[in-house]
Amino acid sequence: MDLVAGFPKNLSYTLKQLSSFTKQTCKVMPDRVNPGFGEVSRFKLPASAMIDFRTISIFADVTLYANAPMGGGATYGLHLPRNTASLIQQITITCNGVQLCNINDYNLLFNTLYDIEGADISQTSKRFLENADPSVFYYQGTSAAANTPVGAINAQDGTLVANNETARPIVINNFLGFLGSLSTPVLDLNDTGDVYIEIRWANTSVLWGTANTTTPAYTNTTGCAFNNLRMTCAKINFESSEYYDLKSQKLLSDGLLVGYYDYWTSRGTSVAKSAGVNMNFNVATNSLDQCIATFQKSDYNTIKSLVLHNSATNTMANLITLNQFLTGQVADDETNAGIGDGFNQSYYFMRPGVDLATSQWSINSTNIDPYPLPPSEVWNQNLIAIGNANIDYGTSGVHPGCVSLWHFLKYYFCHILSLENLSGDGQHWRSGLSGNGSVVNINYSATFANFNNGTANSETIQPVIFCRSTKVLTIKSGHIISVV
Repeated sequence: MDLVAGFPKNLSYTLKQLSSFTKQTCKVMPDRVNPGFGEVSRFKLPASAMIDFRTISIFADVTLYANAPMGGGATYGLHLPRNTASLIQQITITCNGVQLCNINDYNLLFNTLYDIEGADISQTSKRFLENADPSVFYYQGTSAAANTPVGAINAQDGTLVANNETARPIVINNFLGFLGSLSTPVLDLNDTGDVYIEIRWANTSVLWGTANTTTPAYTNTTGCAFNNLRMTCAKINFESSEYYDLKSQKLLSDGLLVGYYDYWTSRGTSVAKSAGVNMNFNVATNSLDQCIATFQKSDYNTIKSLVLHNSATNTMANLITLNQFLTGQVADDETNAGIGDGFNQSYYFMRPGVDLATSQWSINSTNIDPYPLPPSEVWNQNLIAIGNANIDYGTSGVHPGCVSLWHFLKYYFCHILSLENLSGDGQHWRSGLSGNGSVVNINYSATFANFNNGTANSETIQPVIFCRSTKVLTIKSGHIISVV
Protein backbone atom coordinates (compact mmCIF):
# COMPACT_ATOMS: atom_id res chain seq x y z
CA MET A 1 0.00 0.00 0.00
CA ASP A 2 1.17 3.53 -0.77
CA LEU A 3 1.74 5.00 2.69
CA VAL A 4 1.60 8.56 1.33
CA ALA A 5 -1.56 8.15 -0.75
CA GLY A 6 -3.36 5.82 1.63
CA PHE A 7 -3.36 8.07 4.69
CA PRO A 8 -4.17 11.71 5.47
CA LYS A 9 -1.42 14.24 4.95
CA ASN A 10 -0.74 14.58 8.69
CA LEU A 11 0.17 10.87 8.81
CA SER A 12 2.35 10.90 5.70
CA TYR A 13 6.12 10.65 5.96
CA THR A 14 7.50 12.73 3.13
CA LEU A 15 10.56 14.85 2.55
CA LYS A 16 11.59 16.94 -0.42
CA GLN A 17 14.98 18.43 -1.02
CA LEU A 18 16.34 20.97 -3.45
CA SER A 19 20.09 21.41 -3.49
CA SER A 20 22.97 22.62 -5.66
CA PHE A 21 21.53 26.05 -6.32
CA THR A 22 22.39 29.59 -5.30
CA LYS A 23 20.30 32.75 -4.96
CA GLN A 24 21.43 36.34 -4.90
CA THR A 25 19.79 39.76 -5.07
CA CYS A 26 20.57 41.94 -8.06
CA LYS A 27 19.82 45.60 -8.71
CA VAL A 28 18.23 46.82 -11.95
CA MET A 29 18.54 50.49 -12.90
CA PRO A 30 15.90 52.13 -15.12
CA ASP A 31 16.53 54.35 -18.12
CA ARG A 32 15.62 57.34 -15.91
CA VAL A 33 16.60 57.27 -12.26
CA ASN A 34 14.90 60.58 -11.34
CA PRO A 35 11.59 60.73 -13.22
CA GLY A 36 8.84 63.19 -12.41
CA PHE A 37 5.19 62.43 -11.83
CA GLY A 38 3.44 61.60 -15.11
CA GLU A 39 6.67 60.43 -16.77
CA VAL A 40 7.75 56.94 -17.89
CA SER A 41 10.45 54.65 -16.49
CA ARG A 42 11.70 51.49 -18.19
CA PHE A 43 13.47 48.57 -16.55
CA LYS A 44 15.25 45.75 -18.39
CA LEU A 45 15.50 42.56 -16.35
CA PRO A 46 18.92 40.84 -16.20
CA ALA A 47 19.51 38.93 -19.42
CA SER A 48 20.27 35.20 -19.35
CA ALA A 49 19.26 34.87 -15.71
CA MET A 50 16.68 32.85 -13.80
CA ILE A 51 14.50 35.48 -12.07
CA ASP A 52 12.07 34.95 -9.20
CA PHE A 53 9.29 37.39 -10.14
CA ARG A 54 7.83 37.19 -6.62
CA THR A 55 10.84 39.13 -5.33
CA ILE A 56 10.61 42.09 -7.72
CA SER A 57 10.52 45.33 -5.74
CA ILE A 58 10.76 48.95 -6.87
CA PHE A 59 12.41 51.47 -4.54
CA ALA A 60 12.55 55.25 -4.69
CA ASP A 61 13.00 58.35 -2.57
CA VAL A 62 9.98 60.55 -3.23
CA THR A 63 10.05 64.32 -2.83
CA LEU A 64 6.84 66.36 -2.75
CA TYR A 65 6.67 70.12 -2.82
CA ALA A 66 4.31 72.56 -1.11
CA ASN A 67 1.40 73.88 -3.08
CA ALA A 68 -1.12 76.72 -2.77
CA PRO A 69 -4.88 76.13 -2.94
CA MET A 70 -6.67 77.50 -5.97
CA GLY A 71 -7.26 81.21 -5.47
CA GLY A 72 -3.98 81.75 -3.66
CA GLY A 73 -3.32 81.92 0.05
CA ALA A 74 -0.86 80.09 2.27
CA THR A 75 0.95 77.03 0.97
CA TYR A 76 0.34 73.57 2.35
CA GLY A 77 2.19 70.30 2.11
CA LEU A 78 1.37 67.58 -0.43
CA HIS A 79 1.43 63.95 0.65
CA LEU A 80 1.43 60.42 -0.74
CA PRO A 81 -1.82 58.47 -1.19
CA ARG A 82 -2.51 55.20 0.56
CA ASN A 83 -0.58 52.34 -1.10
CA THR A 84 2.57 53.12 -3.07
CA ALA A 85 1.04 51.13 -5.95
CA SER A 86 -1.30 54.14 -6.25
CA LEU A 87 1.62 55.93 -7.92
CA ILE A 88 1.50 53.66 -10.99
CA GLN A 89 -0.86 54.83 -13.72
CA GLN A 90 0.03 52.23 -16.36
CA ILE A 91 2.26 49.17 -16.46
CA THR A 92 3.37 47.37 -19.61
CA ILE A 93 5.43 44.16 -19.86
CA THR A 94 7.11 43.09 -23.12
CA CYS A 95 9.24 40.08 -23.96
CA ASN A 96 11.25 39.85 -27.16
CA GLY A 97 9.06 42.58 -28.62
CA VAL A 98 5.83 40.73 -27.72
CA GLN A 99 3.46 42.57 -25.35
CA LEU A 100 2.57 40.31 -22.44
CA CYS A 101 0.60 42.68 -20.25
CA ASN A 102 -0.72 46.24 -20.47
CA ILE A 103 -2.88 47.63 -17.66
CA ASN A 104 -4.28 51.17 -17.81
CA ASP A 105 -5.61 52.89 -14.67
CA TYR A 106 -3.53 50.38 -12.75
CA ASN A 107 -3.70 52.39 -9.52
CA LEU A 108 -7.50 52.54 -9.51
CA LEU A 109 -7.72 48.80 -10.15
CA PHE A 110 -5.20 48.05 -7.40
CA ASN A 111 -7.10 50.11 -4.81
CA THR A 112 -10.47 48.66 -5.84
CA LEU A 113 -9.25 45.10 -5.24
CA TYR A 114 -7.02 45.90 -2.28
CA ASP A 115 -9.82 47.53 -0.31
CA ILE A 116 -12.11 44.49 -0.42
CA GLU A 117 -9.65 41.61 -0.21
CA GLY A 118 -6.22 42.68 1.02
CA ALA A 119 -6.53 45.65 3.39
CA ASP A 120 -6.62 43.84 6.72
CA ILE A 121 -5.53 46.40 9.34
CA SER A 122 -3.48 43.84 11.28
CA GLN A 123 -1.03 43.81 8.37
CA THR A 124 -0.58 47.58 8.17
CA SER A 125 2.50 47.76 10.38
CA LYS A 126 4.58 45.64 8.00
CA ARG A 127 3.63 47.86 5.06
CA PHE A 128 4.95 51.21 6.30
CA LEU A 129 7.18 51.53 3.21
CA GLU A 130 4.01 51.13 1.11
CA ASN A 131 2.27 53.93 3.04
CA ALA A 132 -0.57 51.68 4.16
CA ASP A 133 -1.72 54.41 6.56
CA PRO A 134 -1.28 57.92 5.09
CA SER A 135 -2.79 59.61 8.16
CA VAL A 136 0.50 59.28 10.06
CA PHE A 137 3.99 60.25 8.92
CA TYR A 138 7.01 59.18 10.99
CA TYR A 139 10.24 61.01 10.35
CA GLN A 140 13.58 61.71 11.94
CA GLY A 141 13.32 64.74 14.20
CA THR A 142 15.87 67.43 14.87
CA SER A 143 15.95 67.24 18.66
CA ALA A 144 19.41 67.65 20.14
CA ALA A 145 18.52 65.44 23.09
CA ALA A 146 20.39 62.17 23.18
CA ASN A 147 18.56 59.00 22.12
CA THR A 148 15.48 60.90 20.88
CA PRO A 149 16.07 61.20 17.14
CA VAL A 150 12.63 60.07 16.00
CA GLY A 151 9.46 62.12 16.02
CA ALA A 152 5.95 61.23 14.86
CA ILE A 153 3.30 63.66 13.72
CA ASN A 154 0.04 63.59 11.85
CA ALA A 155 0.84 64.02 8.17
CA GLN A 156 -1.98 66.53 7.95
CA ASP A 157 -0.20 68.83 10.42
CA GLY A 158 0.66 72.17 8.87
CA THR A 159 4.09 72.15 10.51
CA LEU A 160 5.18 69.71 7.83
CA VAL A 161 4.94 72.44 5.22
CA ALA A 162 8.50 73.58 5.84
CA ASN A 163 9.87 70.08 5.33
CA ASN A 164 7.23 68.53 3.08
CA GLU A 165 8.06 64.95 2.26
CA THR A 166 11.65 65.17 1.11
CA ALA A 167 13.51 62.06 -0.05
CA ARG A 168 10.94 59.81 1.63
CA PRO A 169 11.88 56.14 1.03
CA ILE A 170 9.13 53.95 -0.45
CA VAL A 171 8.82 50.48 -1.96
CA ILE A 172 6.34 48.96 -4.41
CA ASN A 173 6.41 45.19 -3.94
CA ASN A 174 2.83 44.06 -4.57
CA PHE A 175 1.70 43.80 -8.18
CA LEU A 176 -1.28 42.84 -10.29
CA GLY A 177 -1.12 41.21 -13.71
CA PHE A 178 1.93 39.46 -15.09
CA LEU A 179 4.29 40.38 -12.23
CA GLY A 180 1.97 39.10 -9.52
CA SER A 181 0.16 36.10 -10.96
CA LEU A 182 2.61 33.87 -12.85
CA SER A 183 1.75 30.17 -12.59
CA THR A 184 5.51 29.56 -12.71
CA PRO A 185 6.92 32.57 -10.82
CA VAL A 186 10.56 31.71 -11.54
CA LEU A 187 11.35 32.21 -15.22
CA ASP A 188 14.64 31.54 -16.99
CA LEU A 189 15.28 34.54 -19.23
CA ASN A 190 17.75 32.43 -21.20
CA ASP A 191 14.61 30.98 -22.79
CA THR A 192 12.52 34.12 -23.16
CA GLY A 193 14.96 36.77 -24.32
CA ASP A 194 14.80 40.38 -23.12
CA VAL A 195 12.02 41.31 -20.71
CA TYR A 196 11.13 45.00 -20.21
CA ILE A 197 8.93 46.52 -17.51
CA GLU A 198 7.62 49.96 -18.44
CA ILE A 199 5.84 52.10 -15.87
CA ARG A 200 4.00 55.34 -16.47
CA TRP A 201 3.84 57.16 -13.16
CA ALA A 202 0.60 58.82 -12.09
CA ASN A 203 0.34 62.59 -12.21
CA THR A 204 0.09 64.64 -9.04
CA SER A 205 -3.71 64.30 -8.94
CA VAL A 206 -3.29 61.15 -6.85
CA LEU A 207 -1.74 63.19 -4.02
CA TRP A 208 -3.58 64.90 -1.18
CA GLY A 209 -2.85 68.16 0.58
CA THR A 210 -2.68 69.48 4.11
CA ALA A 211 -5.78 71.58 4.68
CA ASN A 212 -7.57 73.83 7.14
CA THR A 213 -10.85 73.87 5.25
CA THR A 214 -13.33 71.09 4.58
CA THR A 215 -12.86 70.69 0.83
CA PRO A 216 -9.88 72.66 -0.44
CA ALA A 217 -8.83 72.38 -4.07
CA TYR A 218 -5.22 72.53 -5.14
CA THR A 219 -3.69 73.34 -8.47
CA ASN A 220 -1.67 70.48 -9.92
CA THR A 221 1.89 71.02 -8.84
CA THR A 222 5.13 70.45 -10.70
CA GLY A 223 8.55 69.43 -9.47
CA CYS A 224 7.42 66.40 -7.43
CA ALA A 225 9.76 63.56 -8.33
CA PHE A 226 11.01 60.04 -7.75
CA ASN A 227 14.71 60.07 -6.87
CA ASN A 228 17.18 57.18 -6.79
CA LEU A 229 14.68 54.92 -8.57
CA ARG A 230 15.81 51.29 -8.78
CA MET A 231 14.50 47.73 -8.84
CA THR A 232 15.72 44.65 -7.01
CA CYS A 233 14.99 40.98 -7.69
CA ALA A 234 16.36 37.57 -6.80
CA LYS A 235 18.45 35.65 -9.34
CA ILE A 236 18.69 31.87 -9.05
CA ASN A 237 21.37 29.59 -10.47
CA PHE A 238 21.49 25.79 -10.48
CA GLU A 239 24.94 24.23 -10.24
CA SER A 240 23.58 20.91 -11.47
CA SER A 241 22.59 20.59 -15.13
CA GLU A 242 19.66 18.26 -14.40
CA TYR A 243 17.04 21.02 -14.25
CA TYR A 244 18.31 22.68 -17.42
CA ASP A 245 18.39 19.36 -19.29
CA LEU A 246 14.78 18.57 -18.40
CA LYS A 247 13.68 22.06 -19.37
CA SER A 248 15.49 21.85 -22.72
CA GLN A 249 13.56 18.71 -23.60
CA LYS A 250 10.31 20.48 -22.87
CA LEU A 251 11.37 23.48 -24.99
CA LEU A 252 12.08 21.25 -27.97
CA SER A 253 8.76 19.43 -27.71
CA ASP A 254 5.59 21.41 -26.99
CA GLY A 255 7.29 24.32 -25.23
CA LEU A 256 7.00 25.81 -21.76
CA LEU A 257 3.55 27.07 -20.76
CA VAL A 258 3.14 29.88 -18.24
CA GLY A 259 -0.29 31.18 -17.17
CA TYR A 260 -0.94 34.67 -15.82
CA TYR A 261 -3.62 37.36 -15.51
CA ASP A 262 -3.99 40.49 -17.62
CA TYR A 263 -6.51 43.32 -17.31
CA TRP A 264 -8.26 45.36 -19.98
CA THR A 265 -9.68 48.80 -19.12
CA SER A 266 -12.69 50.67 -20.48
CA ARG A 267 -13.43 54.21 -19.24
CA GLY A 268 -16.80 55.78 -19.92
CA THR A 269 -17.79 59.42 -20.13
CA SER A 270 -19.09 61.38 -17.16
CA VAL A 271 -22.82 60.98 -16.60
CA ALA A 272 -25.33 62.27 -14.08
CA LYS A 273 -26.56 59.62 -11.68
CA SER A 274 -30.14 60.55 -12.55
CA ALA A 275 -29.46 59.36 -16.12
CA GLY A 276 -27.92 56.07 -15.00
CA VAL A 277 -24.92 54.19 -16.40
CA ASN A 278 -24.97 52.06 -19.55
CA MET A 279 -21.67 50.84 -20.99
CA ASN A 280 -21.32 48.45 -23.91
CA PHE A 281 -18.01 47.14 -25.27
CA ASN A 282 -16.30 44.10 -26.80
CA VAL A 283 -13.41 42.01 -25.47
CA ALA A 284 -11.40 39.41 -27.39
CA THR A 285 -10.19 36.69 -25.03
CA ASN A 286 -10.01 32.93 -24.62
CA SER A 287 -10.70 33.13 -20.90
CA LEU A 288 -12.71 36.03 -19.49
CA ASP A 289 -12.46 35.51 -15.72
CA GLN A 290 -13.89 38.64 -14.14
CA CYS A 291 -15.52 41.95 -14.99
CA ILE A 292 -15.10 44.72 -12.41
CA ALA A 293 -17.24 47.87 -12.59
CA THR A 294 -16.57 50.93 -10.47
CA PHE A 295 -16.99 54.72 -10.57
CA GLN A 296 -14.88 57.80 -9.97
CA LYS A 297 -15.91 61.32 -9.11
CA SER A 298 -16.10 63.45 -12.26
CA ASP A 299 -13.58 65.84 -10.70
CA TYR A 300 -11.28 63.05 -9.47
CA ASN A 301 -8.25 64.89 -10.87
CA THR A 302 -8.71 67.66 -8.29
CA ILE A 303 -6.28 67.55 -5.37
CA LYS A 304 -8.09 67.83 -2.02
CA SER A 305 -7.42 66.98 1.61
CA LEU A 306 -7.15 63.44 2.94
CA VAL A 307 -10.56 61.74 2.95
CA LEU A 308 -10.64 60.93 6.64
CA HIS A 309 -13.14 62.05 9.31
CA ASN A 310 -15.91 64.59 8.81
CA SER A 311 -15.62 67.69 10.93
CA ALA A 312 -17.68 70.83 10.66
CA THR A 313 -14.65 72.93 11.60
CA ASN A 314 -11.96 70.60 10.23
CA THR A 315 -9.12 72.79 11.49
CA MET A 316 -5.59 71.52 12.01
CA ALA A 317 -6.38 70.81 15.64
CA ASN A 318 -9.31 68.56 14.69
CA LEU A 319 -7.53 66.43 12.10
CA ILE A 320 -6.81 62.96 13.41
CA THR A 321 -5.18 59.66 12.53
CA LEU A 322 -7.02 56.59 11.27
CA ASN A 323 -6.26 54.78 14.51
CA GLN A 324 -7.85 57.57 16.56
CA PHE A 325 -10.94 57.41 14.40
CA LEU A 326 -11.25 53.61 14.54
CA THR A 327 -10.79 53.49 18.31
CA GLY A 328 -13.55 56.04 18.85
CA GLN A 329 -11.35 58.83 20.18
CA VAL A 330 -13.06 61.15 17.70
CA ALA A 331 -16.41 60.43 16.04
CA ASP A 332 -17.65 61.64 12.70
CA ASP A 333 -19.61 64.87 12.73
CA GLU A 334 -23.02 63.76 11.50
CA THR A 335 -24.13 67.33 10.81
CA ASN A 336 -21.49 67.80 8.14
CA ALA A 337 -22.27 66.61 4.62
CA GLY A 338 -18.64 66.70 3.49
CA ILE A 339 -16.39 63.76 2.84
CA GLY A 340 -14.64 61.87 5.58
CA ASP A 341 -15.30 58.71 7.62
CA GLY A 342 -12.46 56.16 7.67
CA PHE A 343 -11.62 55.93 3.96
CA ASN A 344 -8.13 57.32 4.68
CA GLN A 345 -7.20 57.91 1.06
CA SER A 346 -6.85 60.72 -1.44
CA TYR A 347 -9.93 62.07 -3.22
CA TYR A 348 -8.73 60.58 -6.54
CA PHE A 349 -9.57 57.04 -5.39
CA MET A 350 -13.11 57.59 -4.09
CA ARG A 351 -15.45 55.15 -5.84
CA PRO A 352 -18.89 56.75 -5.32
CA GLY A 353 -21.91 54.49 -5.66
CA VAL A 354 -24.18 56.38 -3.26
CA ASP A 355 -27.89 56.17 -4.17
CA LEU A 356 -27.29 53.05 -6.28
CA ALA A 357 -30.60 51.31 -6.94
CA THR A 358 -29.60 48.42 -9.22
CA SER A 359 -26.52 47.01 -10.95
CA GLN A 360 -26.50 44.40 -13.71
CA TRP A 361 -24.17 42.61 -16.15
CA SER A 362 -25.09 41.02 -19.46
CA ILE A 363 -22.85 39.13 -21.87
CA ASN A 364 -23.69 38.53 -25.51
CA SER A 365 -27.16 40.02 -24.88
CA THR A 366 -27.88 37.58 -22.04
CA ASN A 367 -28.37 38.82 -18.48
CA ILE A 368 -26.01 37.02 -16.11
CA ASP A 369 -28.42 37.54 -13.22
CA PRO A 370 -32.15 37.15 -13.89
CA TYR A 371 -32.85 40.57 -12.37
CA PRO A 372 -30.90 43.77 -11.62
CA LEU A 373 -29.13 43.38 -8.28
CA PRO A 374 -29.71 45.73 -5.32
CA PRO A 375 -26.63 46.97 -3.40
CA SER A 376 -26.81 44.25 -0.73
CA GLU A 377 -26.61 41.48 -3.35
CA VAL A 378 -23.82 43.32 -5.19
CA TRP A 379 -21.75 43.32 -2.00
CA ASN A 380 -22.35 39.62 -1.39
CA GLN A 381 -21.54 38.78 -5.01
CA ASN A 382 -18.22 40.61 -4.59
CA LEU A 383 -17.33 38.46 -1.59
CA ILE A 384 -18.16 35.30 -3.52
CA ALA A 385 -16.13 36.46 -6.53
CA ILE A 386 -12.97 36.88 -4.46
CA GLY A 387 -13.52 33.68 -2.46
CA ASN A 388 -14.13 35.66 0.74
CA ALA A 389 -17.78 34.97 1.42
CA ASN A 390 -17.40 32.49 4.27
CA ILE A 391 -15.58 32.62 7.61
CA ASP A 392 -12.03 33.73 6.93
CA TYR A 393 -8.98 32.20 8.53
CA GLY A 394 -6.36 34.02 6.49
CA THR A 395 -4.89 37.50 6.80
CA SER A 396 -6.83 39.15 3.99
CA GLY A 397 -9.78 41.35 4.70
CA VAL A 398 -11.83 44.43 3.87
CA HIS A 399 -10.46 47.90 4.58
CA PRO A 400 -11.38 48.94 8.16
CA GLY A 401 -13.18 52.04 6.91
CA CYS A 402 -15.71 49.90 5.05
CA VAL A 403 -17.97 49.10 7.99
CA SER A 404 -21.42 49.18 6.39
CA LEU A 405 -23.25 49.00 3.09
CA TRP A 406 -23.52 52.79 3.19
CA HIS A 407 -19.73 53.19 3.48
CA PHE A 408 -19.20 50.64 0.71
CA LEU A 409 -21.40 52.65 -1.63
CA LYS A 410 -19.92 56.00 -0.64
CA TYR A 411 -16.22 55.18 -1.03
CA TYR A 412 -15.50 51.61 -2.13
CA PHE A 413 -18.13 50.69 -4.72
CA CYS A 414 -17.40 47.97 -7.24
CA HIS A 415 -19.44 45.18 -8.79
CA ILE A 416 -17.39 42.08 -9.61
CA LEU A 417 -18.78 39.53 -12.02
CA SER A 418 -16.98 36.20 -11.68
CA LEU A 419 -17.02 33.86 -14.70
CA GLU A 420 -14.38 31.45 -13.42
CA ASN A 421 -14.34 28.37 -11.24
CA LEU A 422 -12.88 29.15 -7.82
CA SER A 423 -11.05 25.88 -7.23
CA GLY A 424 -9.33 26.85 -3.97
CA ASP A 425 -6.56 24.32 -4.59
CA GLY A 426 -3.78 26.86 -5.12
CA GLN A 427 -3.37 25.83 -8.75
CA HIS A 428 -3.51 28.19 -11.73
CA TRP A 429 -6.63 27.29 -13.72
CA ARG A 430 -7.81 28.71 -17.02
CA SER A 431 -11.55 28.47 -16.52
CA GLY A 432 -13.14 31.73 -17.69
CA LEU A 433 -15.59 32.35 -20.52
CA SER A 434 -14.06 31.74 -23.96
CA GLY A 435 -14.85 33.85 -26.99
CA ASN A 436 -14.11 30.83 -29.21
CA GLY A 437 -12.24 32.97 -31.69
CA SER A 438 -14.71 35.87 -31.68
CA VAL A 439 -15.25 38.87 -29.43
CA VAL A 440 -17.32 38.79 -26.26
CA ASN A 441 -19.90 41.58 -26.01
CA ILE A 442 -20.30 42.97 -22.48
CA ASN A 443 -22.89 45.38 -21.16
CA TYR A 444 -22.98 46.95 -17.71
CA SER A 445 -25.87 49.06 -16.46
CA ALA A 446 -26.59 50.80 -13.17
CA THR A 447 -29.50 52.90 -11.98
CA PHE A 448 -29.63 55.41 -9.14
CA ALA A 449 -32.31 57.06 -7.07
CA ASN A 450 -33.47 60.19 -8.87
CA PHE A 451 -33.77 62.15 -5.66
CA ASN A 452 -31.59 62.47 -2.57
CA ASN A 453 -33.18 64.06 0.52
CA GLY A 454 -35.86 65.60 -1.67
CA THR A 455 -33.47 67.21 -4.18
CA ALA A 456 -32.63 66.06 -7.71
CA ASN A 457 -29.66 63.69 -7.87
CA SER A 458 -27.30 65.73 -10.02
CA GLU A 459 -24.00 64.14 -8.94
CA THR A 460 -21.87 63.19 -11.94
CA ILE A 461 -19.62 60.16 -12.05
CA GLN A 462 -17.31 58.49 -14.53
CA PRO A 463 -17.71 54.70 -14.88
CA VAL A 464 -14.61 52.52 -15.27
CA ILE A 465 -14.65 48.81 -16.08
CA PHE A 466 -11.81 46.31 -15.83
CA CYS A 467 -11.87 42.86 -17.44
CA ARG A 468 -9.51 40.19 -16.16
CA SER A 469 -8.47 37.40 -18.49
CA THR A 470 -6.16 34.42 -18.16
CA LYS A 471 -3.41 34.36 -20.74
CA VAL A 472 -0.91 31.64 -21.57
CA LEU A 473 2.66 32.45 -22.50
CA THR A 474 4.24 29.76 -24.69
CA ILE A 475 8.04 29.65 -24.74
CA LYS A 476 9.80 27.53 -27.36
CA SER A 477 13.40 26.96 -28.29
CA GLY A 478 15.09 29.87 -30.01
CA HIS A 479 13.34 32.57 -27.96
CA ILE A 480 10.07 31.98 -29.82
CA ILE A 481 7.36 33.68 -27.74
CA SER A 482 3.60 33.64 -28.22
CA VAL A 483 0.62 34.67 -26.06
CA VAL A 484 -2.91 33.28 -26.33
